[in-house]
Amino acid sequence: MLRRTRLAFLVPAALLLCAGLAPGAGRPSVDQLIQRLKDPAAKVRVAAADDLGNLGPAARSAVPALTQALSDESQFVQISAARALGQIGPAAASAVPGLVGTLKDRHTAVREISALSLGSLGPSAQEAIPALTEALTDRIAIVRKAAARALGAMGPAAKAAVPALTEALRDKDPSVRASASQALKKIQAR
Repeated sequence: MLRRTRLAFLVPAALLLCAGLAPGAGRPSVDQLIQRLKDPAAKVRVAAADDLGNLGPAARSAVPALTQALSDESQFVQISAARALGQIGPAAASAVPGLVGTLKDRHTAVREISALSLGSLGPSAQEAIPALTEALTDRIAIVRKAAARALGAMGPAAKAAVPALTEALRDKDPSVRASASQALKKIQAR
């Protein structure tokens, strides 16, 4: 009986270890995740970008590879790469031009997440202020809302966006109006 119980425990533990899920099994390194961003399978590239984002600033060496992934053929990879750059934070400031470029992407979610990620970079992304200001006129409300939130996250550095945010207070979408109002408070805070 003892032997059967021990075997019943060992088999699942061995399966978890083989799958890399067991405690202490080790996680892929940043370099390994960067390599996975080049995998032919989009779902592998998405998972790699997500894992890099979960590492936050510790994944700063992946910023060039994640920036390159912003132009991936898969919108899902683009979204995960943009989100990861935002999670890395100000250490991803070199990705600002790439994120600005995705503000004009044909996919709404790519534009939205890119705007939010620029906001996560804070004042280190102030070169994006003109593009985010332009995004306040996007045809999709969720993108306009994300642009307003990003500008607010930049605080007083986004002072040039005050006229456009003031105009956004009259947006037909209430969530955009609310985000513009919050952004103005953060930008004009003394």
